[in-house]
Amino acid sequence: MRKILLLLMIFFITPGCEYFTFMSKKEWAEKAGTEDDVIIYLAGAFYDSAAANYLPCYWKITKKSIEKVDLESNNSWGIAYSIFVVGDTVYTCGFDQNPPTVPIRACYWKNKNKYILEAKNPSNVDSQARQIIAKNGVIFIAGFDDRDIDSDYDAVNWIGQNSSGLSAGSISQAQSIFINQLSSTHHVMYIGGINDGQACYWKDGQIFNLENESAASSEVRSIYVSGNTVYSVGDLEYNLACLWKNNNLIKLSGGTVANSVFVSGNDVYIAGQYEYSSDDYPCYWVNNTRYLIPGSSFGVGTNAYAYSIYVYNDNIYIAGVDDNGTDALAWYWTNNKKIFIDQPNYSGVLSIFVTADN
Repeated sequence: MRKILLLLMIFFITPGCEYFTFMSKKEWAEKAGTEDDVIIYLAGAFYDSAAANYLPCYWKITKKSIEKVDLESNNSWGIAYSIFVVGDTVYTCGFDQNPPTVPIRACYWKNKNKYILEAKNPSNVDSQARQIIAKNGVIFIAGFDDRDIDSDYDAVNWIGQNSSGLSAGSISQAQSIFINQLSSTHHVMYIGGINDGQACYWKDGQIFNLENESAASSEVRSIYVSGNTVYSVGDLEYNLACLWKNNNLIKLSGGTVANSVFVSGNDVYIAGQYEYSSDDYPCYWVNNTRYLIPGSSFGVGTNAYAYSIYVYNDNIYIAGVDDNGTDALAWYWTNNKKIFIDQPNYSGVLSIFVTADN
């Protein structure tokens, strides 16, 4: 199941139809569920028939319209995994394939413009950027180099385009990053991931392995810091969703994987999924109470995943993908509505960010 999830996030099976928007602007205004005065940003990829592959993009959603923004790409294969917005500037990160040498290269986009990230390993090795944050004009990114695809990884963080390897064992990945800004000149950088099969996080480069009850493998998929508490979420053996508060393990009720965490006030919000009859269904937790999101639109025997969660003005926003092994359908959820972005075959959302619509 872990490999299936990784392949899903490295994306979907190629369809053979044209891309088009699911709803008109008028229909969007009536149905999109953006009753609040917010802008919803979604990062992911869409299928481009000319390129015959998935290409990176983000969507900007308001009360009145949806806009798909195509990110600069080699038109070969690319995904935007993460999105972060400061004012009118939209930062995304992920990878883009780099013909003719073929490797996928970690990169970030500032608005639509692409910047290739420095490789820790030789430049002909695959690399991916998994999460991006911008603070005081500085860009921070977490990701990894893939020395032997689907096998050996090196955890990497970037500040700007410059890479820095993280202290770890022989195989490691950095999946998530959080910057605790203490002053205009002082910050602490937290990075969550996996080190030789062990869930961990790095604090300014120092590694902390997390409690795992002797599980054969564990992983941090998302990290958030509030006050003196480090909140990390992920899974044990890809069959038990969990939260770590600092190093203390908390098993999440009724879940298999936790993908994203967001802390607001005294409440901890987590998005992920649970398994029922061998299918995956999306859900979220608020302080370990589980709430269900409608399952896959493709019907019984297919899967749906909640990849990202964001809380704004006490409202919960979640984004994800429905997948039946052939088609993929991007969605976001808020105000108890699951809103589909595009028709089947075309897209997936891996990250959500919400701002005020001033």
